[in-house]
Amino acid sequence: MTTPFPLLKLPQLPFIVYVQALHLWSLINLSVCSLRTRNLIKECRKEISVLAKPRSFMISCDGVRFFINLEDERTGERPTDIVQMNKTSVRIVRKQDNFWLIKCSAILDGWKLVMEHLMNTFHVSINLEIVGERHLYEYLTGHPKNPKIDELTVSSNFVDDNNMKFYLENFHNDELCFLSNQNKTFRFNGIFGSFKIFTCMPAEWITRENLLSLNCERIKLDQCSLTNEDLNMALKKWIDGRSPQLSVMEIGLRLEYIQIAKIMDGIEILKEASLQEQNNLNFHVPRQSYILNVDGLKGFFTSMQTNFVFTVSREDNNQ
Repeated sequence: MTTPFPLLKLPQLPFIVYVQALHLWSLINLSVCSLRTRNLIKECRKEISVLAKPRSFMISCDGVRFFINLEDERTGERPTDIVQMNKTSVRIVRKQDNFWLIKCSAILDGWKLVMEHLMNTFHVSINLEIVGERHLYEYLTGHPKNPKIDELTVSSNFVDDNNMKFYLENFHNDELCFLSNQNKTFRFNGIFGSFKIFTCMPAEWITRENLLSLNCERIKLDQCSLTNEDLNMALKKWIDGRSPQLSVMEIGLRLEYIQIAKIMDGIEILKEASLQEQNNLNFHVPRQSYILNVDGLKGFFTSMQTNFVFTVSREDNNQ
């Protein structure tokens, strides 16, 4: 007969060491056993990443993933397990090593319940992927725990003007991404929020003024209505030192082909050949075209038909 291991009688330090070594699915299961086990895990400050969609969660930790899907309780299978989340009984239909299917009387309430449990148990960074559920974003940004939203992705064929304006002005985290938006009438005349990475595909609404007012580390715009002259203005802004954060800019034009002569009009183009080492042998790579800004940074560029890629090198250029 196997003797149960008195896990909850361990001193705090050995318990923390034990929790840090647990597989993700074991952590999730242990966290819903009781309020006490949840609070003990909370003390360990275990870091997890959560990809949150309106009806599902993908939880990642140390390269391992755990999935939770939400389903209306009026459809499908009957629940087989009941666990506790924030003192509330949660009905689980399928409970496997890395997957739960949870029954909810209201999907939104179930979503908030799972998110509350994760935020109250772990140190969470969130990637929120929504279609039209702005209320989920507002719920997180207005939460007293102030969770970190690493990335906001809005994947919808049509995002109304008010929501587009709201996200562009109020997002102040790492990455803002718009995918599949077909709103051809939208125009943005406000002030962008402070985000490091901005992706928009398609980006027909982006104007020269919008491009010049973006202050991001990475910009990726596809199928936009910009021109070669607009890209010229963006590069001159970087040359003048007015885009200090910029590392990568990828632009896909919709109305015309890339014309380097127009993009580089009034800009001095330099070339360098790099010496690289491989298997103790030195060899030269093809000469690369680049431009310099006032801070001595090099900006390398490549192009192909309708695509232009600009990459800033932050290596010591004096070596």
